[in-house]
Amino acid sequence: MDRIRCWKAAVLVAFVLLLVAPPLAAEAATITTGAIQAPGATESLRCRVANTGTSDANAVTIELIGTVGNVTDSLGPLILPAGSTISEATGVGPGIRWCRVTGISKGAGRVTLCVIDSSGNCIAAVTAP
Repeated sequence: MDRIRCWKAAVLVAFVLLLVAPPLAAEAATITTGAIQAPGATESLRCRVANTGTSDANAVTIELIGTVGNVTDSLGPLILPAGSTISEATGVGPGIRWCRVTGISKGAGRVTLCVIDSSGNCIAAVTAP
């Protein structure tokens, strides 16, 4: 009889722990922007990543992808603190490009691929998600 009570108590404790345990963190995803035409000689492309979440993203990788799917520039993995933004993976030259970011959830990550003019202004952009 005591063994049965012990077993029932153990099951009850395990169930209670499952109920009060914090939820798992959002799973990291791959975020890909739409494509944008690569700029002229005085312009460049820059991939900007914002962490809008409340916790750090611990293994963010930023890649600028070329016309045929090749990685033309990359950065990471790196830690992107909550509430911060990083602008990296800059590229120039003809062709269509897009930005691919891994290591941050779609709920927390905002990725923007900008055409940057010679004054440093974003003059055209695509954003995901």
